[in-house]
Order: sequence, then structure tokens, then C-alpha cells
Amino acid sequence: MKDNKHQNFLQEAFKAPLQRKQFLKFTALSGTTLVLGLGACTKSNNNTTTPTDGTVTDVGSGDTGILNFAYALEQLEAAFYSQVVANFYSGITDMEKQLLTDIMAHEVTHRDFFKKALGSAAIKDLTPDFSSVNFTDRASVLNTARALEDTGVSAYNGLGKYIQSSYSVNRCYFIW
Repeated sequence: MKDNKHQNFLQEAFKAPLQRKQFLKFTALSGTTLVLGLGACTKSNNNTTTPTDGTVTDVGSGDTGILNFAYALEQLEAAFYSQVVANFYSGITDMEKQLLTDIMAHEVTHRDFFKKALGSAAIKDLTPDFSSVNFTDRASVLNTARALEDTGVSAYNGLGKYIQSSYSVNRCYFIW
């Protein structure tokens, strides 16, 4: 019963139409994720140079690259929900607090799973920039959550088919 209430609440929150500003934020976040994903999975060109200012993280190639890309997404989601839970927006209901806390716990578990599964091949810990998110505003938080979740699902659906090792596939599962 509790899960149905949470699921119905989330479905209603995510069905709300996006305003122009929210749509642009979602598009920018999705575009950035797509570019990162494509960059992580393309063949290397020896004529290109990689910036050394810390703005680029080499996730590797093949299965390791795909898993590191997933790990980067999980780091982003875990950091976002951790920030949400650390300072809930005003007017939040008890149900919203519980849902966001549960989601945070799941994302932290996913992040930790990938870090452990990748071992020494894991990318460094990332520090996401959420300066464009108004964490005091319900709509800003929920629209960003929707964008992150939609982007993550799209990335998994798009990149998962490129995993070649059945061992890697067996290691990449989530308990929800």
C-alpha cells in the first residue's frame, strides 16, 4: 500500500507539464549527459588533446567506460538527492520527505555499488555543480529530479546494449 501511494505521488508529480524555463534546464542537462555519453563511447582520435584543467574525466573504453559512465550518473544523482534531503524545501510534506529520503538511499547504494564493482578502474569522485537548482523551491527540485531520472534511464537504455562481457552484465544489477 505504501509503495502504491509513493508511486502515484511520483507519477502525478512527473506528469505535470514543463514550463519553458524548466524545459530548457531539462534539455541542457540531457544534452550534457548525451555529449558525455557519446564522448565516453567513441573511438579515440590520436589528433585530439584532452584538457588538463580537470573539466574532463576519462571514463575509459569498452565495458569499463560504460560502467564508469553509469557510475558518474549515479554520483550525480546521489549528490543531488543528498543535497535535497540535507535541506528540504519549504512546505514539504511528510510523504515527500520519505520519498526523497528513500530515493537518496537508493542512489547512494547504486553509486557505492558501481564504485566497488569497478574497483581500481573507477573514475575519481565527482563534484557536481547544482548552482542552477533552487533547492528551496519544490518545483525546481522535482523538475530537476525528473530530468535526472529521465536522463539516467535514457543513458542506461542507450548504452547498456554496448556491454560486451556477460560477466559485466551479471555484475550490473540493482536491487530496488
